[in-house]
Amino acid sequence: MSPLSDPHPIEPGSRVHFVGVGGVRMSALAEMLAGKGHVVTGSDRETSLFTDRLVSAGIPVTIGHAAENVGDADVLVYTPAVGHENAELVEARERSIRIIRGKALLGVLTSGKRVIAVSGTHGKTTTTAMITQICETAGLDPTAFVGGAMHGAESNLRVGADDVWIVEADEYDRAFLELSPLVAVVTSLEADHLDLYESEEEIVATFDAFLSGIEDGGTAVICGDYPSAEALTVPGQCVRKTYGNYDVAELKATDFRREGLSTTFTVRLDGRESGDLTIRLPGEHNVWNALGAVGAALSINVPWESIQRGLSEFKGVRRRFEVMIDAGGIKVVNDYAHHPTEIEQAIKAARTVCDGRIVAVFQPHLYSRTRDILDAFCSSLSCADLCWLTDIYSAREAPIPGVSGQYIADGIPGCYFEASLERLGDAVIETVEQGDLVLVMGAGSIETVAEEIARKVSERPVGVPTESLF
Repeated sequence: MSPLSDPHPIEPGSRVHFVGVGGVRMSALAEMLAGKGHVVTGSDRETSLFTDRLVSAGIPVTIGHAAENVGDADVLVYTPAVGHENAELVEARERSIRIIRGKALLGVLTSGKRVIAVSGTHGKTTTTAMITQICETAGLDPTAFVGGAMHGAESNLRVGADDVWIVEADEYDRAFLELSPLVAVVTSLEADHLDLYESEEEIVATFDAFLSGIEDGGTAVICGDYPSAEALTVPGQCVRKTYGNYDVAELKATDFRREGLSTTFTVRLDGRESGDLTIRLPGEHNVWNALGAVGAALSINVPWESIQRGLSEFKGVRRRFEVMIDAGGIKVVNDYAHHPTEIEQAIKAARTVCDGRIVAVFQPHLYSRTRDILDAFCSSLSCADLCWLTDIYSAREAPIPGVSGQYIADGIPGCYFEASLERLGDAVIETVEQGDLVLVMGAGSIETVAEEIARKVSERPVGVPTESLF
C-alpha cells in the first residue's frame, strides 16, 4: 500500500518521527499527535517559527537530516518536499518502519468528522482562518489546521472538539484527495504547480476529483470568478453554492467602504440583502475570501450574527498583508504572495491604504514556476511603482540553467536586482522615500528582509513616532 493511501490510524502511544517538521502543516500535525499522547520527534533542514514553537512545546527537533534521527520510531511521517532519497526516509524503508505522508495523516485524523476543507490556488489560508474564527465565535469549538499562523492565537493549529474540523486542503501533490469533506470550498483555480501537473487541464481534473469526495448531502462553495472553478463538476447528491463578482453568483458583495486597513461591504444572497460585514483587511481579494467563509458557515447553519461578529474580530494571518511598521511616513508590509495573481492583488490592496509609491520587493519561488509563467510575473510586478528582485528560492528544486531572479527583472522596466538576500535590505532602503509602502513578497526566506527593512525604517531619525495601522 502506498504511503499516500495508508488509511490506518496510528496506534495510541506510538513513537512518531516527522521529517520536514518545520513546515506549516507538518508542525501542526506533530503538535496534534503530541497532544494525543504520542511520543513525537522531528527534523528539518533549518529552524523556523514553527520549529521554535514545537521545541517550546517540549517536542525535540533536530536541525539537519541524518539516519540516526529516526531513533526508535514506530512511524515516520514525511513531506514530499524532502525528496525520496532523504537519509531518514531511506533508513525507515530499510528498517520496515511504517511510512506515511503528512497530508495522508491529515486524512486519517479527519476520517468520520464533519470537515470543512478549503482548497484553491490562492486565498485558502485566509479563508480557512476566517471560517475558524467564525465557528469559534459561534461556539462550535472547531479543530483547525491552517496554512499560516493566525494572529491572536499565533498558531497554525487550533485544537478543539472533534465535531467540526476546518482544514486547509492543498492541491500540491494531490493530497487533498485524502479528504472526504462535508463542505468543500474552492477559492480560486489557475495554472500552478506545473512541476507536478502537466497542464491546467490536469489541475482542473484533480479539483473535480476532490469535489467528487464530498459527503452525500454536502456542499461545494465555489468562487466562480475563475472560469476553471466555475466549470467544476459537483456530485448530484450535493448542494452547489457560488460566490464572487460575476453576474450569476449566488453570494455577492456590493457597496465597498474602506477605512484604513478595514473594508466594509454589503452581502447579497440569492438577490436579497443579508447585511453588512466588516473585515480588518484591505483588498477585494479578501472580500472574496470572506464570502467563501460566509458560504461555508451558512452551509453548516451558523447564525448570521456569529458570521458578522467573527469576521469583525478576525485579526488576520501572519504574512498575509502583515503590516510590519508604519513610521516616518513609510509603511512596510510582509506578504506571502508568490504567484502573479497574488502579487497583483497584493499591490492593488496596497494602493487602497497608500497614496504614495508602492515599492515591490520579490523573491521568486521555484525555478519551474519562474520559467513557466515568466510573462505573468513581469506583468504583475510592473503594477508597482518601483520593483526589486532577488534570486530564486529553490525549495525542493534543482536550478534550471538560464532561469534566475534576473530572468524576471530583465522583463520589468527600471527593475533593480540584488542576488544576495543579505544585501537586499540595505539596497532597498536606499531607494525608499517618505510616503512609500514597501511590499515584501515571496514564499521563501524573504521575510527576513521584511524584518530588516522594518527595523531600518524604525531607526530612521525622522522625528515621527511609530504607530500601527491597526
